[in-house]
Amino acid sequence: MQASPRSGETIVENGTVMPEFNIISKPVARVDARAKATGQALFPADPSMPGVLYMKTLFAECPHARIINLKKQIAKTKKALDEAGYNPASVREQVASLAQSYGSPALDIGTGACACLAIAMARSGLSVTAIDHASSAVRIALERTSGELSDRLEIRYADAAGLPFPGDSYRVVAAFDALCHAVDPAPVIAEMFRVCASGGAIIVTELNNSGRQVTRHLDDGFEKKLPGLLARHCQDCRKVDDTHHVTLVCERT
Repeated sequence: MQASPRSGETIVENGTVMPEFNIISKPVARVDARAKATGQALFPADPSMPGVLYMKTLFAECPHARIINLKKQIAKTKKALDEAGYNPASVREQVASLAQSYGSPALDIGTGACACLAIAMARSGLSVTAIDHASSAVRIALERTSGELSDRLEIRYADAAGLPFPGDSYRVVAAFDALCHAVDPAPVIAEMFRVCASGGAIIVTELNNSGRQVTRHLDDGFEKKLPGLLARHCQDCRKVDDTHHVTLVCERT
């Protein structure tokens, strides 16, 4: 004789009493919740493998025009940058030289997949930690910096608005073309000053108007807002002008 099922149970063919619902309407432990919330979870678009090609979208200069030859468009864009003298690598070298005068350790905020400033500072002899809030950028940066620089350059995932470092940890805290991308740069700047040691420096570099025009970068003149944002923490920031960039150096007292 088969047992009479209680409410919420059912009898299968062999007479075994089983719960009516094993999954549906039952709470499930989301073991991946933390990884997703912190940006550490892997998604199909995240993996980076050797030899993978990355795409950049180019648009025709004239409305409703069609790009006939992509190679010519790329060459034209590069030629325009070259003719304008746009050379961010030289500016990064200048920033690295500035950072070197304050000594190690240095922190690079928003290093990006390129990790270009972090690499420049490490090659100048500084011990560098570089952080970014995009897990895909961190993975690519780790690939680029493995090998010769691994002994003095650490790439980490971190939120610049809540840095996982104690106060007064770094002699140099730098951000190169990064703060203009922050939803709210004020807490990021506050964190930069918090982790910078007394006698050290906060170095922030952004495009100026000429740089925005030649790169077609839309940041609404962010460099004009920088002095006011930095003034909350430093009243005497030194300004270094370049053809396409402006750098502000604030010494931590």
